[in-house]
Amino acid sequence: MLNRILYLVYLLILCLSGCQQHNTGKTVEISNFSTSYRINGKKLHTNTDIFFPRKMILFNDSTVIFTEKRSEYCVKVLSIRYDTANLIFEFAGKGNGPDDFVMGVTNIQRDIHNSYEGIWVADIQSVKFYSYDNKLNSWRNISDIKMLPSKVIPSSHSFVTNSGLLCYSTAVDNQISISLSSANNGLTGYDFYPVNPNPYDKLFSKTIYSADIGIKPDKSKIALAYLFYKSVCIVSLDNPETPLFLKFKDEPFIHLSKNKEGYDTEAIRSLPLQYVDIYTTDSLIYVLYAGTTNDKLENHSQESMPDAMSIHIFKWDGTALCILNLDRIINCFCVDETNGIIYGIDPTVEENAVIYQFVIPELPKI
Repeated sequence: MLNRILYLVYLLILCLSGCQQHNTGKTVEISNFSTSYRINGKKLHTNTDIFFPRKMILFNDSTVIFTEKRSEYCVKVLSIRYDTANLIFEFAGKGNGPDDFVMGVTNIQRDIHNSYEGIWVADIQSVKFYSYDNKLNSWRNISDIKMLPSKVIPSSHSFVTNSGLLCYSTAVDNQISISLSSANNGLTGYDFYPVNPNPYDKLFSKTIYSADIGIKPDKSKIALAYLFYKSVCIVSLDNPETPLFLKFKDEPFIHLSKNKEGYDTEAIRSLPLQYVDIYTTDSLIYVLYAGTTNDKLENHSQESMPDAMSIHIFKWDGTALCILNLDRIINCFCVDETNGIIYGIDPTVEENAVIYQFVIPELPKI
C-alpha cells in the first residue's frame, strides 16, 4: 500500500515549475467526529486477477473502473451485478505505442468531454480521454491533451480542469502546478503544506507532505489528503492562495530531525500511515484513514485487526461530518452515493485482491 503512494514520490526531479505562491490559508482544529458507524464488507466474486490496484472510480451505478500497476493493461472496467464484479473491458496498455502508457497510469477521472462520457487517463507524460461506446460496449481514445513542457511539469499525477491542467508534482519547487488554460504554457506553482512554518527543505517536503488529491466533479475545488499527517486541505481553484487546512487535536504533527547527512528518509517507512486514498463527490469528501504502519497493514489478519481502517467524511466547507469504521482492509475505494454503496479493494491477499461492497448507513443531514 505504501509502495503504491510513494512510487513516484521518491522519483524526485530537479527542475523549475513556475512562480511559487506562499499560501496564507486558514487552519481549523477538529476534536472528533460527532457521529460514527461500523459497516461490514461483503466479498464480491470476480472473474479477473487484481494484483496491485492504485485508483478506483465509479463510472455509473453498475460499473467501476480501477487502475492496475502490475498488469498488461493499466485500466480495468468491472460490471457490478449483485454479488459479482466481472471484467468487461481493459485498455491503456503498457508500452511505446501511440495509445500506450510507458510509465503506467497515475490517475483516472470521470468526465464529459466534447459531449462524450468517459474518463481521463494520465501518466507522467500525457493525458488521454477515453469515451464509452454504448453500442459496441467498448472504450476508445478520442482526445489527447498536449502536456506542457516537461522541463516545467515533471508531474506524477495530472487532473484536467475546465480551463486547463492541474498537476501534482515531485518537482523541487512546487507541490502543485496549475495552468489556467490548456493553450497557455504559463504555470503557477503552489505548496499546500499543513505545517506552518514549514521546517523542511524543498526536496524533503515533497516526500513528507505526500498527498492524494481529489477534484470536485464541478471542478471548482480540490482536496488533498496527506499520507503522513492526519490533515485534509481544501482549495478553491478560483482562490488557491487561501486554502483551508483541517487538522485533528488527537494527532500531533510529526517532526523529523535533520543531521549532518540530512533527513532520514528511511524513518518515513516506520511512520503510521494516515490518509491513504481520497474520493470526492459534488457534496462530500471521503478519505480512507489507516492510523497504523504499512507493515501492520500488509501482514494483517481480519481477526486481529477488525478496525484497522475507516473512512472520514467531510463537507466541502470543512465540516467533519462522520466516520465509517470498516471491518476490512482496503487501499482504494469509490462511492456510489445514489445507491448508498462503497466499493473497496484489499490488495494484501496472497493470491488475488478482493473486492468488497459496503452499505452506507443513513448519514447526518448535509
